[in-house]
Amino acid sequence: MNFDRMVLLMFIVGIDIAKRTHVARIIDSEGRTVAKPFSFKESLI
Repeated sequence: MNFDRMVLLMFIVGIDIAKRTHVARIIDSEGRTVAKPFSFKESLI
């Protein structure tokens, strides 16, 4: 196994939980945006 080519990827997901609509954002371990903030509705499955 060639460890010189190994890359560790880590993503952080932040979620702002609200009563009706939540907002999430994904960044990498360097703090760079991976996914722009997006919102999603509260739902009961």
